[in-house]
Amino acid sequence: MILGEEDLKNTPLGGVYWSTAQVTEAPSEPKKVKKRKSVSPEKLFACDQCNYCCTQSSTLRIHQLTHTGEKPFACDQCDYRCTTSGNLRTHQMTHTGEKPFACDQCDFRCTTSSDLRIHQRTHTGEKPFACDQCDYRCTTSGLLRKHRRTHTGEKPFVCDQCDYRCTQSGSLRNHQRTHTGESRLPATSATFAAPSAAISSPIVRRPAADLISENHP
Repeated sequence: MILGEEDLKNTPLGGVYWSTAQVTEAPSEPKKVKKRKSVSPEKLFACDQCNYCCTQSSTLRIHQLTHTGEKPFACDQCDYRCTTSGNLRTHQMTHTGEKPFACDQCDFRCTTSSDLRIHQRTHTGEKPFACDQCDYRCTTSGLLRKHRRTHTGEKPFVCDQCDYRCTQSGSLRNHQRTHTGESRLPATSATFAAPSAAISSPIVRRPAADLISENHP
C-alpha cells in the first residue's frame, strides 16, 4: 500500500518503517537473550594467605584448610582424613570396592567421574593439555606439570638423606630405597630369593674319621 508523505507522518512508528517511496511491514525484533550476571571483583572471596580467589565463601573455607592442615572428615575404617565430605565418600569406596562410574566402550570402572573422563580420552585420543613451549600434549594437568619441569629444570622432590633431587615423586621413592635397602620390586611367587649364606658358602671336605667319631662318641 502506497501512502503519501502526510499519511506517513501521522502513521505510528511502532508497526511500520518507511522510505520516501513506499511503506513495508517492519521486521520482527530478535528475542532478547538474558545475559548471565558477571561476577565483579568486589564479590570475589580472597584468601588472606595466598593469591587464591573464588566466588563462594564455602569454597574459600575448604581452601583455607590447606593452610591450617585441618582435616575434619575421618574414615571410620582406617586413619584416612580429608578436607571435604566428597573426598571421604570417594575414599570409602576403597573399602567397599564400589566403582559406580563405568566406561561405555570397555570394562573400565572407577570411583570418580573425573577419573572416567580421563580414561575415556584413551578411546577418543583427546589430549586437551598443551605445553606452551613445545608440541607436547597430554590427557591430564598433572602430566603437563611434570613435563614443564623438563623446560624449567625444576626438581621439587628432595631426598632427606642426601642431595638427590628429582622431578617426580615416584623417582624419589625409588631413590630412597637405596638408603633403606628395600627391594624395588616386591617379592612374588615368580621371584627367586637370593641364595642363603649356608648354600653359597664353599663346601669343606672333612676326613671320614672325624664324621665317624662325631656319630659314635
